[in-house]
Amino acid sequence: MPFSNLLRCIIVDDEQQSIDGLSAMLQQRFAEICTVVATANNPLDVPALLHSHAPDLLFLDVEMPRLSGLDVLKMIPDRRCEVVFTTAYTHYAVEAIKLQAADYLVKPFSIEELGDALQRCLEKQNINSMLKKGMVSPAPTRFALAAQSGVHLIVATNEIVWVEATGNYSLFYFTNRPKLMVTKTLKEYEDQLTPHGFFRAHSSSLVNLVHIKSYHSQGGDDYLLMTSDCRVPLSRRKKTEFFDLVQKL
Repeated sequence: MPFSNLLRCIIVDDEQQSIDGLSAMLQQRFAEICTVVATANNPLDVPALLHSHAPDLLFLDVEMPRLSGLDVLKMIPDRRCEVVFTTAYTHYAVEAIKLQAADYLVKPFSIEELGDALQRCLEKQNINSMLKKGMVSPAPTRFALAAQSGVHLIVATNEIVWVEATGNYSLFYFTNRPKLMVTKTLKEYEDQLTPHGFFRAHSSSLVNLVHIKSYHSQGGDDYLLMTSDCRVPLSRRKKTEFFDLVQKL
């Protein structure tokens, strides 16, 4: 997949030697895909740096005076950049994953490990950028649903956020109405809804492309964050198809 945008990076580490080493690796080996816009030794500077530079990627040490890297992330739950931890310790990895870090590099890490982390962050940045630019809602189509309760509902396709398989039934999630259990399989609805901008992201889910907020990769698992803030898994088998679809938008 071709990428064109540079990743704007910030490095925060209490050891200047670590900052200099990482900066040199990035400049010498990855200048074509990233640029360092700021560095800091003090973790308390992170919120101001994020505000001033709006980076795409934050390289963050864990064990630092005054405040740990983990505590820094807890201070900025609404951050818009990816975070890669660079630390000499392995035992913070689980908590880092819980905080939705993009990667966790244990010092001394190799050029290959750094390159893999950058590629993952760049991939996410480009996919999310294409999602924002390309997901234009088509004209809504009216759609009839026969509910398990016997109720028949007429909805517009743009009201449907996603559909979840539950055995031989399908559970519909909407923008402004309660979820609804419907008496048909997900496969039947896939055939009807795919022409109207829906994508089979997983064996158990069908998503409305206009309601995808962003793509995420965390701990080896991929998922789509919907406008309803639901996380819908993206299967490995469907990942390439999804990326190809987004690029064509």
